[in-house]
Amino acid sequence: MEIHESPMSVILLDAARVLRRSETEKGSRVAGIEMESGECARCLVGARTLCRVAFARRRPGEYQGRKIQIVSAERIIVDRGSSSVPVVCIGAGVAASVGRLRDGRTQILALHFPGDIIGGSNNGKAPSELRAVQDCQVCTFDADVFSRFVESNVGLRSMYLERASDDLRAMRQWMTVLGKMSARERVASYLLLLKSKLPARSRAGRGAVVLDTLMSRQAIGNYLGLTLETVSRSLRGLESEGRIRVDGRYVELIELNEISDLS
Repeated sequence: MEIHESPMSVILLDAARVLRRSETEKGSRVAGIEMESGECARCLVGARTLCRVAFARRRPGEYQGRKIQIVSAERIIVDRGSSSVPVVCIGAGVAASVGRLRDGRTQILALHFPGDIIGGSNNGKAPSELRAVQDCQVCTFDADVFSRFVESNVGLRSMYLERASDDLRAMRQWMTVLGKMSARERVASYLLLLKSKLPARSRAGRGAVVLDTLMSRQAIGNYLGLTLETVSRSLRGLESEGRIRVDGRYVELIELNEISDLS
């Protein structure tokens, strides 16, 4: 299955390759390439994030406390237990909030997509780690600076509260998916979540909807509360019914309406 990459994907891949070479040399666990503020012009979701409001009328000093970074896949953006919890805006790529038990077991608590805002606590430690699922472009804001933005800007405050309400609603819906749906229904819901949040890629020569499933089968199972074997079996079942076509990490949605009926 030949997939056409988006221009932003190419930009991220090039920057991430440089970053991975640097990380190999330094052995860093939490890493990122800091970029110039002018890189905002290359952000594909600026119009859907707090940047639209916070920096609509840029004044000297307004960018203080903000960093734009490229973070490679599997690297930590915000570490669990960190005493400084910034506000993070996902500009491109996908990140995950990951909880960890005392015995080392982990649980993917949430996925964060382009335009999402995460964090913002300035009175405690980070309860979970924020990890890049794939190469990401992120903007991090100092929590105190962000709080001042929110307090002084009615539009930003309204946008932030609306986003928080949307996140809470989505979390409740996902709890229903995990609590009541069968394995196949959960996998179908995951595919539709990706379709709704990420731009569909094109298959060469066809107009089919092709999704990058982002994670390994084991990681998808972690997120869905399923075993690796159950995720693989569910995908094979959907494929044998002619609803999807699986090619490694990519899934082509053939019968979209039937998949929607399952979710």
